[in-house]
Amino acid sequence: MNARTASRRDPRYEIPIELEIPTLSDTPIAADNVSASGFHIIVPYDPQNNSEVEISFKVSGMSFEKLKALKAWSQEDKERPGMYHVGLLMLMDETERKKFFEELEKQVAKNSSRA
Repeated sequence: MNARTASRRDPRYEIPIELEIPTLSDTPIAADNVSASGFHIIVPYDPQNNSEVEISFKVSGMSFEKLKALKAWSQEDKERPGMYHVGLLMLMDETERKKFFEELEKQVAKNSSRA
């Protein structure tokens, strides 16, 4: 485990999840890096610092609707100028975060059994 992974609050999963974020895109945005704390996405512009967005998604069949997420960080993609890697921090109470984590674990188990 590297220092960056060790400092993470929640485990990170590389499972595909489609996010509905109307303020960032009219179409679903694929998250390729997911944790119970938030998502890593790639979008064609850099959202404002500390901006909140409304986000909806499904994990393992459970819907999470109209939650709030905060832009935690961003970085321009060096290989694709004009595209930005953005970290979204989920703003949810711990009960909801626990449910989200449990559904992530189910999805990971489901994906592992297919491999």
